[in-house]
Amino acid sequence: FALGEEDAALQQEIFQFGMRLGEAVANGDAAMWLGPMVEGSVFGMGMGGVSVGFGPGRKQDTGVALLPRAPQLVLPVSAPALCLSSASEQRKDAWKWINFMLEKTPPLGLPVRVSLLTGAEEVLAQPEHAAVAQALGEHVQEAVCLPAFNVAAQRVGTAIWKTWEGEPLDEVLAEAAERLESDLEARAKRRTQGE
Repeated sequence: FALGEEDAALQQEIFQFGMRLGEAVANGDAAMWLGPMVEGSVFGMGMGGVSVGFGPGRKQDTGVALLPRAPQLVLPVSAPALCLSSASEQRKDAWKWINFMLEKTPPLGLPVRVSLLTGAEEVLAQPEHAAVAQALGEHVQEAVCLPAFNVAAQRVGTAIWKTWEGEPLDEVLAEAAERLESDLEARAKRRTQGE
């Protein structure tokens, strides 16, 4: 996603945050939530770790949100993908993010097929995790298909950075929702003027 010159400081801040997140994910200290993804994509840090790079000819973009300090439970699907915290104490926060993104960026309704990654069965064997996985499987289509995600990625990345630094989730979500709504309105206005 592209930021304006006035957002240069924010861009650098998010980039540094993304570099730290790379280590957190590698160490298993964070779980990732991904927007639309196509097979053969290559994860890239991009600007702040909130983008996914695609090979030549691929035009779909996406973004990443992190749920801090939680083990990973990955539920991939045929085209989009979704990762959700599997730690029971993180479930409430995880679903807040899912619901927040659903509310602000309505689903496209892309067809999906849910399947489990090898090794996830051990996690799902625990009752509190199995319930989350079942709910996720039932709603994964609505959760992963996000239009205008290059706009949402910036705001989600900033919001996650704030929660990682210890700011209250509810306050961060409220601010992110307001900013994202403003971004999407401005984008729609520019598109209308362009026509």
